[in-house]
Amino acid sequence: AGIDAIKEVLLLGKNAGDEGEVKMPIEVTIVAPPLYILRTQTEQKEEGLKKLIDVVDMMQGEMARRGGKVDVVVPPRVVGDDGEDVKLDNDGAGSGSSSSSDDN
Repeated sequence: AGIDAIKEVLLLGKNAGDEGEVKMPIEVTIVAPPLYILRTQTEQKEEGLKKLIDVVDMMQGEMARRGGKVDVVVPPRVVGDDGEDVKLDNDGAGSGSSSSSDDN
């Protein structure tokens, strides 16, 4: 997969935030190619985490279809306002407001 495929798959991931039942903005940050971060900010921690997991799965499938692959370095997780990981209780409660995934 070439640079165009990478750009298109990253754009698909970003735009996927506006799709489906739960809509939330997804930011794509370039750390240093080929390392990218996907992030969303929401008060709905469980939904944000699920959305990022679904988006990464979709991006992996699309990249595989194009002959490449997406390796997840750090799986999606919930982080608090201070940037520290938040452990969710069984009911999804926890402190913090954003979900993040580092993948390349």
